[in-house]
Amino acid sequence: MHPSRGAPYARRFATLAFLFSLGLTHHATTLLLAPALLVYFTVWQRAWWRNGRAWLWAIPAGLLPLLLYLYVPLRSGPDASPWYHQRLGNETLTLYDNTWPAFLNFITGRSISVGFNNLEAALAGVPTALVLWLRHFEWAGLLLMVVGIYVLIRVRNWPVLALTLTYFATQQIFNLFYAIGDIFVYYIPLYLVACIWIAFAGAGIGSGFQFTEPLAPANATSPPLAQQNRARWGTPLLALLFVLPLQLWIAYTPLFEQLKLESAATRQQWEAILAASPPDGAILISNDRNEIAPLFYLQAVEGRGVGLTGLFPLIAPQPRFADVGATIQTALDAGNAPPVFLIKPMPGLESRFSLDERKPPLVAVMGEAATSPSVAVDAAYGPLTLLGYTWTPTDAGVEVALTWQVNAPPPENYTTTVQIFDGADAKLGQEDRPAGGVYYPTSLWKAGETLVDRRTVTLPPDATPVWMLVGMYAGPEAKMLAEPLKIPLNRD
Repeated sequence: MHPSRGAPYARRFATLAFLFSLGLTHHATTLLLAPALLVYFTVWQRAWWRNGRAWLWAIPAGLLPLLLYLYVPLRSGPDASPWYHQRLGNETLTLYDNTWPAFLNFITGRSISVGFNNLEAALAGVPTALVLWLRHFEWAGLLLMVVGIYVLIRVRNWPVLALTLTYFATQQIFNLFYAIGDIFVYYIPLYLVACIWIAFAGAGIGSGFQFTEPLAPANATSPPLAQQNRARWGTPLLALLFVLPLQLWIAYTPLFEQLKLESAATRQQWEAILAASPPDGAILISNDRNEIAPLFYLQAVEGRGVGLTGLFPLIAPQPRFADVGATIQTALDAGNAPPVFLIKPMPGLESRFSLDERKPPLVAVMGEAATSPSVAVDAAYGPLTLLGYTWTPTDAGVEVALTWQVNAPPPENYTTTVQIFDGADAKLGQEDRPAGGVYYPTSLWKAGETLVDRRTVTLPPDATPVWMLVGMYAGPEAKMLAEPLKIPLNRD
């Protein structure tokens, strides 16, 4: 009987359909396996699809796991999934509204998708991909993968070769184009393919690369040629099978300990946050989703912090959650004025908001930063306007607080330079520091915002400042945003 005919084939085909759909309910990227399966069956037997009995079994077997999707609407209510319906002042932040469009967006991943890179950005990610492969398999593993592909070619196992190579190419290309921060997670299926190749490499090494029959096991009855090949090739390459786990053990044992410490640190961080007693209804914000996610675990599993709301950028695909600045402003604008806290210090946000660190590790957001300069300037500077500055003497020199109005978003992240001169145009002091710090750089500034950019400049004790130069530049070539401003000082 033809291999693609009969009941055994129909049952296996139905089992494959069941497993494929079951994988699809776990993650939508299971679809990337579909082209590889089509290639596999076509290489194995061109007429595989003509078996009506197999399809009669496969269609219901493939539809059955999809019933698991019904769990989504069943668990979408406020009582079943509270983090999908968080309080935001007088509003309820509904992340899943239990409609058909929302259901389709959820199961296809569109509700959390962050988009795709262009070709240039995808190619720029190739070095990162190479680093990930080297870190996870070391040079010994990469060599064994090549050997495994060679073995598949030698034994002419074209179906498995077509399946693994097609899927490898499809998933790897997807990983280069998919624009998500934790893309390393999407390499796990590729690593499983690599393990298949390594397994074939081990079989080939064990047989001495003598393939008179498909991967005949090495034993005392092997022909003399196979024994000679094992002696010639098998012994040195067999060492790779032991080198690889040894390399991985050496490389990753410290990482396991680090992960334990990080897990303990996460628990300690949230114990400290809850110990700071944020009031019921408070909104807690981080720039990092992974730092807020433990709150949902504490609420759902341990019943702690139930009255708190956790926000982070992109928690919902809306402009008001586009970045950490927009997320904080959304929390401040919430009705009923709930208290807003950062769960950690985020240097640079003080340029946009008034912050109070009296309850560490929490940082209270009191509102927008005070933006009334003591000395008016009102000078255009590229897409910005320097409204003025505030001059505050310090023990070592002076703090200069520049007040910027954003007319249009700056195109990239810029560093502010403040240089102070005397009447003879001799430089007395200078400070250069990224505007907006780490957490609110100029690339996040939005039209209509007013920000305070503080610089502390050390001055000689007997200095007499007369004027200052203010500008912004970006990149190693110090490309100026606009011509620097020369501002006479009014220190009264």
